[in-house]
Order: sequence, then C-alpha cells, then structure tokens
Amino acid sequence: MSALTRHALIAFAVLVALALVAAPAARATDSHAPDGATHRWLPTEDWVMYHWLPYDEAALYRELGIGRAGVRRWLRDDRRTLAGLARRRGIDPRGLGRRLVLRSTGGRGGARVALRIRRAERTLTQGHLAQHVLLHVHHQPAIGLEARRLFGVEPSRYMLMRLNGRSPAQIAGAGTPAARRRLGARVARVLRDSAASGVSAGVTSPRQARTFLIHQRRGLAHWLDTSIRGPRVRRLLTPVPRSRTDVACYLFQGRLCATPFAGHRAGHPTLHRRPGAPRPHPAEARVRWSPAGLVRPLVATSTPESLP
Repeated sequence: MSALTRHALIAFAVLVALALVAAPAARATDSHAPDGATHRWLPTEDWVMYHWLPYDEAALYRELGIGRAGVRRWLRDDRRTLAGLARRRGIDPRGLGRRLVLRSTGGRGGARVALRIRRAERTLTQGHLAQHVLLHVHHQPAIGLEARRLFGVEPSRYMLMRLNGRSPAQIAGAGTPAARRRLGARVARVLRDSAASGVSAGVTSPRQARTFLIHQRRGLAHWLDTSIRGPRVRRLLTPVPRSRTDVACYLFQGRLCATPFAGHRAGHPTLHRRPGAPRPHPAEARVRWSPAGLVRPLVATSTPESLP
C-alpha cells in the first residue's frame, strides 16, 4: 500500500474519529452494528459517509407530518429511530421506505431503486445512522481527503490538528475575512463535487443533493470556527495493514476484524455480527468491506439536472 493511499485512508477516518473523541465507550445503539462496536459505530459505506440519502428528505417530513427541526429533536437521542417516530405519529412504518424512494424516483423500478429502498429501510430502523446521514452535515470524508488543497496540510496532519482542538480556519491560516471566504468557497466546491458524485451514481436524487448542500452551506461559516473538545492526541497510532479491507475494519469499527493486522496486539478482541442482525444483501456486502470507492478522489460530474 502506497503512502498516499494510506494517508487517504487515515484522512477518511478523521470524520469518524472526530465524532468519537469525546464519546465514552458504550454498546452501539444500531441493531445492525457488530458485537463490540462502540456507541458511534457507522457502516463503512459510501452512501452513509457522504450523506447520499436514498430519498428526498422533504418526502420524509411530509409523510411524518413534521419538519426537520422536529426530526432533529427526535434523533437527538439516537436510541430512537425514524420508524419509532412514525409509530408515535400514528403511521405504520412498514412500506414507508419504499414509498419514500418511489416518490423520489417518479415511481420507477429497477435494481438501483431496489438498492435505494433497502438503504431507506435502514435509515428508518437504525437511529445513529439516520442521525448521521440527515443531520451531521459536515461529518464529510471528502473534506479530510482534500486537506492538502483546502488547508495546505497533509490529511494525516489535518486529522492530528483537528483532534488537538484546532478549527478548520486556524489550520488553513484563514485569519482575515477574505481568507475565510476563499476557504469557505473551496470547501463548498468539495461538498458540491461529493453531492454530484452521489447523483451521478444514481443513489441520491438531484433534489436531495441540492437540499443537503443548502444545509451544509448554511452552517459552513460556523463550522470553520468549530474545534473538537476532547482528550488531546500527540500522535496517530495506525496499524500496519495487510490489505485495504483490514484498514477499513480497524478505522471504522474501532477494533480488529476477524482478519488480523500484521503485528497487532495479541488478544485484541475481534468483531462478530450481532445475533439477530440481518446479513448484508450481496450488493451491499460488496460495498461494506471495500473502501476502494470511499477513498478515491471525488471528481465533479455533470448531471442532467445541474446542481447549484
């Protein structure tokens, strides 16, 4: 594995690590998480990390009869799910995911739509996953991957500085209003490219991509000044991987998987699928444990319905 690839994998992990720093160890809230996963566990899948919601969130709010602020209040406790919110409001959540996706695709079917329906059902039943995809608008791996272009530092250096309390503006040395505007514009372009990639892949709609970009841009000025509050980190401890899959397992699950790393600490616990958790669909499994798509540079692509 090249140094560049390894740095990219480390940078991709920063968005997960930033959410983990101040969180105490606890059992994962999402039922699909493997045994031993921490409270903040998320699956290593492009659509989750890049916030490619498989349906239009406006359709979700119409179905539930509640706005984004109400959903935010409900998911503040990520032990609660959107399916639970639906039941609380007198709505049977069975078939809700399918309705949401079909509304967003104009009723069209096909394998890609079926994939989106499966993902939609997971957003309804997995509370922390839904909280991340809908609400954690700047927990975005594309920013870490583009650290050299955005902030002038290597991805691993960006990660270390963030974990030690530096804000994005401080890391970039954007001390003047003009410098902050330029930095914000660069970050906005990266976010737009990320959204366009999801639209091009057919896993999120142009309308939802535009909606999520509005959320991201609205909070961008505040995010530039945010710092991570948690224990300081002097250096990054990264395993010596034998494959990209090994790295993904370690970085995103927080522990070693069944396939060990070279030189890993003896007796370190492995992860197993939680009893009762569904086995991943074959189409999902190919993505779940393959970070190749996660770390590739995002390339802006043209779409029939252009993004703002």
